Amino acid sequence: MMIMGTAYKVRCKYCGAQFGEARQSRCGIPVPRVTGQGYIETQTAIRCPVCHKKLNATQEEFLEQLEVTYVWN
Repeated sequence: MMIMGTAYKVRCKYCGAQFGEARQSRCGIPVPRVTGQGYIETQTAIRCPVCHKKLNATQEEFLEQLEVTYVWN
């Protein structure tokens, strides 16, 4: 079984905290809230672990907070 994934280093625009967010998919079928194709799930909250604010109200809002993106397969 092939496991692929995407990991992000994010800096919260509200409090400045840095944290990692990672998602995996199996056999090329994306199951994460965040995928490598640039699509950001906005209905399920991705929250800052420090201030607990939702960081993905829109795809644009989340993308402007990304510092690094890693993709593996």
